Amino acid sequence: MYRLATFTRLIILCSATLLTGCNSTDTANAGNLAYQTISHQKQGGKDCKTEPLASNEDGLCASVKVRYPEFDGADTNPIIKQINQFISEETLNYEVEDGKQAENAEELASLFIDEYLKQPDISTPWSLDRAMELVFSNDQILTLKFSEFSYMGGAHPASGQTYYLLSRQSGKPYKLSDLLNNGYEDELNSIGERIFRADKKIPANETLADAGYEFPNEHFAVNDNVGVTPEGLVFYFNSYEIAPYALGPTELVIHYDDIPNLIRADGPLATVKPKS
Repeated sequence: MYRLATFTRLIILCSATLLTGCNSTDTANAGNLAYQTISHQKQGGKDCKTEPLASNEDGLCASVKVRYPEFDGADTNPIIKQINQFISEETLNYEVEDGKQAENAEELASLFIDEYLKQPDISTPWSLDRAMELVFSNDQILTLKFSEFSYMGGAHPASGQTYYLLSRQSGKPYKLSDLLNNGYEDELNSIGERIFRADKKIPANETLADAGYEFPNEHFAVNDNVGVTPEGLVFYFNSYEIAPYALGPTELVIHYDDIPNLIRADGPLATVKPKS
């Protein structure tokens, strides 16, 4: 993860009752974009620890953490307003049986804890940790990374990570085809496989399937979970996407120096100055 700013941390210690909540904000600046990181924490259940910052891993408690950026200027700039709305909708997306959606971080936490309290004979703690982070920004592109970790019983927790590319000019999502020249797929996949094999130490005479990885039609291919960073394009494969859970997720970085002929000269990626 690339830190674009030094955050001024505001630490708030909250007292705990049956349901406890804690809100905080951090202010930051990324280029010419000022924003706040909105944070909310809440817990509830039969056996929540009352000490500030205490762990509830052993108690019958549901814990929620939510963090996301909110950019300044939404009142006067419709593009900023659209970007903030996109971030809020993606971060707070949580639907319960009656179809109700969370409208803010506090409501998301309450919905999750309410579901926990409705469970009969609950014997394990639940947790939900969501974060939307700003990874990269210039005059053309915003890269956002959404990550989630949750446990609601079962053999192991669930986790995932998704990148979003947004236009600074329109607020709309970018696709890979907006960044690269037409017909980029074969060359990009060939370069990606070379890097993938090097990262995973898979020799050329071993198939990806024999190494434990599954791709469509048994041919390596990048996915559309892609972010723009100063170093290059980062592709993220979540657990189960191309490999069993035991092999974990895969992050693949294709440096701009490896694909100079694929970058659209009139596209937004051409404005990214590679990090030396």
